[in-house]
Amino acid sequence: MKINYLQYSGLKKIAWIYVVVVFVLHVIPLGDDLDLTVNNSYILDGLRLDHLLHGCIFLPMYFFVRYILIEKRVGSSFLKALVIAIVVAILAESLQLLIPYRAFTLYDLASNVLGVISGALLFETLRNLNVVKP
Repeated sequence: MKINYLQYSGLKKIAWIYVVVVFVLHVIPLGDDLDLTVNNSYILDGLRLDHLLHGCIFLPMYFFVRYILIEKRVGSSFLKALVIAIVVAILAESLQLLIPYRAFTLYDLASNVLGVISGALLFETLRNLNVVKP
């Protein structure tokens, strides 16, 4: 069964809401209790929960960027969508440099970018297997 994601009219709104939520999550204070719990929890040896969460938050970024590019009819090549999604991930983390109560880390930045790349590879694999259809 192929899923044509372009047929869903509400997807454009969901895409923009997703992007806004990602930026809001990078700006709002999380509170000391939550911050300490997430930052001090390890999933595997050396993999912190917050890095995994950063990657998961950015998994759908490529899909939404590609969808927005198709909607705007400006072309949606793999490379173009991937570069824009990575730039958005870098901007979201870099925004924390301007906020005194948030901390920018290269590990979070790497997690964001790896999340985008993983999401892009997942989406393109599904598309090439004809599971999803642009």
